Amino acid sequence: MDIVVFNSKYWSEANKKGVTKEKLENVARQAIQAASKLLPPLSPYLNITLQFSDEHGRMIEGRGFYAVTMSSEWVDLGIDPNLPFGEEKTLHNLHVMLMHECLHASRMYTLDQPYSPEPLRAAIEEGLSVNFEQNFSGEKVPWGQFEDDKTMQKWFDEIGKLPIDSKNYEYLFDHPDGRRWIIYKTGTWIIHKILANGKLKFNDLVKMPYQEILVEFKKL
Repeated sequence: MDIVVFNSKYWSEANKKGVTKEKLENVARQAIQAASKLLPPLSPYLNITLQFSDEHGRMIEGRGFYAVTMSSEWVDLGIDPNLPFGEEKTLHNLHVMLMHECLHASRMYTLDQPYSPEPLRAAIEEGLSVNFEQNFSGEKVPWGQFEDDKTMQKWFDEIGKLPIDSKNYEYLFDHPDGRRWIIYKTGTWIIHKILANGKLKFNDLVKMPYQEILVEFKKL
């Protein structure tokens, strides 16, 4: 496993605020070690890259980072150079976000799942990761707070009709009709419903292909 923190013109100001390369590397390593104890195996070739990014539109609300699991071997994180949450919260957010992304990377590796744009698969994968993120951190993130069952069933049906070759960014984040995080919330609801049924535990679900998880959901 390699952790690479890119050089940047922003480091001088970051260091003044208490955020150093060494601290970021240490937190990333701790997060991966923690995830490794709770999840199916991660790839021994996993690479974590951290870089300052001025693409503020990509930053996750309340986190000061964006994070993308590119493959079972690469998780990329962008850091808001303004460090709006200070040292302690920035390091905490990095830890929580890496736990979320490690679940994606773990499933890609152990289930041999390459990236796919299928919307319902995205919902399942994000639902699992949000569940893991919230349980680990104790935080109730807004993208994990779903609506009532009637509304969520409509969203599930709507996602199921989307073309599988579309990236569907508006369903992931901000929809033109004002809804937010549709895929994230729907996936979190699906996982919640399955776990509430009591037949399967979270540790069972993380080892199952998303198609099997959908089958279990449709049995409810």
